[in-house]
Amino acid sequence: MNAALTPAQLLASLEWRYATKAFDTRKLPDATWAALEESLRLYRNAGLTLQQSGTLVNLGLTLEKLGRQAEAEAAFQEALLLAEATGHMYGVVDALLSLGRLAVAQGR
Repeated sequence: MNAALTPAQLLASLEWRYATKAFDTRKLPDATWAALEESLRLYRNAGLTLQQSGTLVNLGLTLEKLGRQAEAEAAFQEALLLAEATGHMYGVVDALLSLGRLAVAQGR
């Protein structure tokens, strides 16, 4: 059984997830974008559903920063389905938070 995380530990563990908000995707090198897409392809080919879900959230965040909201929403939706299929509640919450934030940004 895992010990409960302190608020500081929880914050530290979540900081990586929101770090993608800090970079300017308009300056994202092509190689970095290609690596993100390639990792998703490899996870799909290997059947690693949980990793696909996390990568899709990161892809969605990147697409959102690029102003490609419809594609971002589709990535978040797919991430949600995969996380639900694996029963990974952190992934479910991550995808739902991303969808909610996107909806608020769009005024929905």
